[in-house]
Amino acid sequence: HHSILMRGAWEALTSWKGRGRGRGREGKATSSGRLASARALAKSLNDTSRCTLLSFYSPTCRLCHGLGPKIASACASQANWLRLVKMNVDDEAWVPEVSYYGISYVPCLVLLDRRNRARYKSAEPKTGQVVMESLGDMLRDGRRKFGGRRKDAVA
Repeated sequence: HHSILMRGAWEALTSWKGRGRGRGREGKATSSGRLASARALAKSLNDTSRCTLLSFYSPTCRLCHGLGPKIASACASQANWLRLVKMNVDDEAWVPEVSYYGISYVPCLVLLDRRNRARYKSAEPKTGQVVMESLGDMLRDGRRKFGGRRKDAVA
């Protein structure tokens, strides 16, 4: 699945300029957002010293908008073992990832271990509390199982 993820990141990096495929308020903002997400994904997938949390969202989702800063804050406090990558499900560049992980609702969180294997997927977001509890469980279990530093990890 690493090649599928990298293909999505590569497509986003190579197709963002002048395409305007994403659904943003302005094409320029969407393009730069796509490029930033693609770079973050590519960097994260190549960094075996940390796990990755994929945060699938839609800019038209009120729950996503409200929880986005809380998810980012929770992940920032875990930065020594975890990297957050946000993925807009309305952007065609991320279709391979949305399909691969079976994303059928937003917000949806997927925790990848250091080898980029999916280990956890958040519960269906019936409420913001469900999403945050799911995130808390993922971070707690993920840190315990995958967050410890490896001997060969780069500091």
